[in-house]
Amino acid sequence: MLENKNKCACNYTAFKEYHKHSQALDYDVEYVQCESCGMIIAPESTKYTLFNIYNADYFINVDYR
Repeated sequence: MLENKNKCACNYTAFKEYHKHSQALDYDVEYVQCESCGMIIAPESTKYTLFNIYNADYFINVDYR
């Protein structure tokens, strides 16, 4: 169980921590899941933009529907 500095949208503060390797970013991304409502967030997501995750072709051919 991970005690997060921030609260979840449901105001709960206990989280489970997960790590998954991102090929696009070439490192392990940390995810936390709220133990109350199950919402999953990536706390480090403020450190990168969509351009780090998706290639240029994605932005040219993205389906907006």
